[in-house]
Order: sequence, then C-alpha cells, then structure tokens
Amino acid sequence: MLLMRDDDRNPTAPLGRETERERVDRFRAFVRQSSDGIWCFESNGPIRVDSPEATVVDEIFRNGRLVECNASTARMYGVETPELLVGAPLDELLPRSDPRNVAFLRAFVRNDFRLENSETVEIDRDGQERIFLNSLVGDVVDGCLVRAWGTQRDVTEQRRVEGALRESEERLRQSQKMEAMGRLAGGVAHDFNNLLTVINGYADLLLKRLGPEHPYRSDATEVRKAGEKAVSLTRQLLTFSRKRIYETVPLDLNMVVGDMEKLLGRLIGEDVDLAIETDPNIGTIYADPGSIEQVVMNLVVNARDAMPRGGKLTIETSDVRVRTAVPHRTGSLEPGRYALLIVTDTGEGMDAVTQEHVFEPFFTTKAETRGTGLGLATVYGIVTQAGGHVAVQSQPGAGATFMIYLPAVDRVRTPEPCDVVVDAERGGSETILVVEDEEDVRRFIQGMLELSGYAVICARDGDSALRAANESGRHIDLLLTDVVMPTMDGAELQRRLAERQPDLRVLYMSGYHENAALNECLASGEAHFLAKPFSPATLADKVRSILEA
Repeated sequence: MLLMRDDDRNPTAPLGRETERERVDRFRAFVRQSSDGIWCFESNGPIRVDSPEATVVDEIFRNGRLVECNASTARMYGVETPELLVGAPLDELLPRSDPRNVAFLRAFVRNDFRLENSETVEIDRDGQERIFLNSLVGDVVDGCLVRAWGTQRDVTEQRRVEGALRESEERLRQSQKMEAMGRLAGGVAHDFNNLLTVINGYADLLLKRLGPEHPYRSDATEVRKAGEKAVSLTRQLLTFSRKRIYETVPLDLNMVVGDMEKLLGRLIGEDVDLAIETDPNIGTIYADPGSIEQVVMNLVVNARDAMPRGGKLTIETSDVRVRTAVPHRTGSLEPGRYALLIVTDTGEGMDAVTQEHVFEPFFTTKAETRGTGLGLATVYGIVTQAGGHVAVQSQPGAGATFMIYLPAVDRVRTPEPCDVVVDAERGGSETILVVEDEEDVRRFIQGMLELSGYAVICARDGDSALRAANESGRHIDLLLTDVVMPTMDGAELQRRLAERQPDLRVLYMSGYHENAALNECLASGEAHFLAKPFSPATLADKVRSILEA
C-alpha cells in the first residue's frame, strides 16, 4: 500500500523513496490542512523539570510563547492568519486566573509532560471565553522543558449544549421531585383531615357539654388547640401539593399589599425598614384572597428571619409582559401578562445548594424551634396552583429576592366583601344520604346530623349508596358525599342518583379534590363543597343553608 503525498512534483512516488524535503513538505501540508488546531509553545527561559511543581507551572505561564500554529488554531482564537497569533504569551491565551487552567498545567507536569484530552478555558481576540480539548507533549532537553507540541479542538458549543441539557434534566428532575412530594403530601394530608374531622368534632362536643367550671374542660380545650394546629399543618401540606380548595375572585394585588402594610410593619419589628412600591398599572389577578395574603406573609416572615440584625425589606409590584418562555430552576415562566410581586431583603442570602431546596416541604436552615419548613413550600403551592411562577435570586451575604408571577388581565372591578351571619344551631327533619368510606368519619357525621333532627341514611361507597337509596323508598333531600371513594367517586354517584331524582341537592366533602367532573360542577355552581376537617357547627350550617336555598 502506498501513502500518497501532497507534493505534486512526483505524486506517485512511494513513501520509502521520498527525500527529506518531500517528507517535510507532506507533513507541513497535513498540519496546514488539519481541522484540529496544531501548535507549538516554546519557553523564553530555562524551566527546570526537577523544580517543585508549583514553580514549574509558574515558569510555564510566565515564559511560554506561541511560536507556531496552523490556520485552524488561528480561527479558534478569532484571528485571520497564524502569523497574527505567533508570539502571543501563553498567559494571554490561557488565563492563569482561571483555576481550571492551573489544574491543567499541574496535570501536565505530574504526567511527565504528557497529557491527553484535557480541557482548558481560553480567551479569543474578542475577549470571549472558549473551551478547548487538548492533547500535548513536552520536549525536555538536558533537564529543562524547552517546548510543548499539541493539538486542540474547540468544544465550546458542545459544552454549552451539554450544559443546557444538564440544566434541563435537572429542572425536570426537580419538577418530578416536587410533583412526587406534592402527591405524598396531599395523600398524607387527606388521611389526617379525616382523622382531624373526628378528633376536632368530638372535642367540640365535649367542650359544649362540659361547663366552664368542669375539671376536665381545660384538658378538652388543650386537645382542641392541638387539633387546630394539626389543621393548620395539613392545610399547608395541601397548599404545597396544590390540592387545597380555593375561592377564586378578581383581586387587586396592590390593594392586598396595601391593606397588609400595618400588619407587616408590626410583624417585622422596628429594626427592619419596610418600603412598599406599587405599580398603578398592574393588572387584575384571579386568586384566593387569603392565599395571596399568606404568600405575602410567608415571604415577609422568611425575609425577617434572614435579617436577625435588622436591615431593609422592600415589597414591589409591577406589570410584566413575558414575550418568550424563560427557564428557571422551579420551571419555565411561560409567555403572557403577569402581576409581579417582588420581595427583597438585605439579609444573609443563600448559596446555590440552598436555593435548589428552598421550596421543598420541611426544608429549613433555621433552628429546630423556629418554623416547620413549610413557609416557602406553601408559597410555591399557592402560586403554582394559581397558574403562576416562583423564582429566587440570591447570593451568600447579599440578601435575597423572591419574584412571584401571577397571571393578570386588564383591570376589572373587584366585588365588595360582604359579611354573612350564620346560625350554627339550626337543624331540620329532611332526609340526608351520607356516603363516606371512612367509618369513624361516617359515624361522626351521622351522629351530628341526627342530633340536629335529620333522618340519615349511611353508606360506605357509591354502590351501597345506590342500593340504600333505592331500598329506603324515601325522597333524598340532600346527598352528602365524599369525593374520592372505592368503585365510584362522588361526582359519578351524584349523576346516577340525579337520573331518578333530578332535584337532588349535593354537598361534597373532602380533604382535597382532584376530580375533573367535580371541579366542573363547582365552577358552574351546581354543587357545594365542605372541606375537611369541619366542625359540627360548620356542618350544621352548611347543610341547613343548602336545604333552605
């Protein structure tokens, strides 16, 4: 097999009969036409290889000069011809300020001045950072490093794409993790709400039966207080899991923040300076008023705790229009119009690791006695359930900024709040079909309704409810049913019963709802909802108000 030469003087001559000049010319043609960068650095002064590693690396940076390179090398540095690059100092192309480059030369020295497929971060003539993949070998003469030959390949775009892919994968993993945590939190909260319905309900009955002077009244009161704390905890879990029931109304974010100003001032204390700046052109958001207040409150409490020695807290609102999707650690901010809430503190700040976990439930950097680690998780749940987006910017020692994007529309007139006075002791004689798969909850509800005078038919699931309604032969005035049950959910049960009794009224109850048919009914006003846990008074009033409507 013959190796062909680039020398056109005798293109068919076999390699073994080449002259020295012909071999040099052929090699130079190979170097010149190579798509990889090929270069040679030489030292301006002697670099003793038996010197300490740090000394050798320092001398290479100080004395290295580019003495030869091909056109591909020049293009990688943004230079038109190799001649314009020859003579450049090594530390001009390979900044020693970057620790990755120092590590590169240390590895070169440790490996007896040979190195393969090692990356450097270099600077082209436009001042842009480039990433090169290098292989090189040193020429050691009389114990001194005199030059180094090598090749390089520009992998800047490849590393950028790989980095973007890693970020995308990390965002996906984070999203999946948060979703899994949400499902777990929602399931746990649902089970706890069933238990708390029974615990708090019977505690209310005990308190009603025990007089003010009864020796056990204080014990029952403590049980009820603990139950309320548990309700608050499960409510936060449901908020994080985006399974909590909300009353969505048009809201003016500026008004919400303004109404809270005095409360927030008392909350943060005198050593924190509070500044509120609102944008009068902000759009109207559709959200649950109490939930948005909780978002503001939780962010302010978090900011206050980050400033133990005082500081400045700024709350801003702004009208924002996002033109293209913007990726964040917590997900993508989609195009659209938003009312932006910005809460900025001058506190301790957070490192990158903390920011990755800051919205996870029970994650906290505070002492064990301060907080549950659900504050920011609750913020995340409320905002995402409202169709919004949460982002955070922070550095250690430089404070933190939380940005809450809430979908907005042109300003609309917000309804005036109205007070409703209810009588929790009202009862009646109507027939109520109670369907609940948890026996303890079912017995509690049956007992409460029978004490109020109602005729109660009980069933543990949809199938047994249909049979019980048919066998009783009675007109069902109200269906009180759990949402999620074995064999048939509450919405399907309501439809089946309504086929025989079109005027049937329904009251759904659950610790959370994730049922499309139910959501449609609630949105259209065709059904009512009672969130667990509920008190005997709340149950009695809700039932009576539906029957009298």
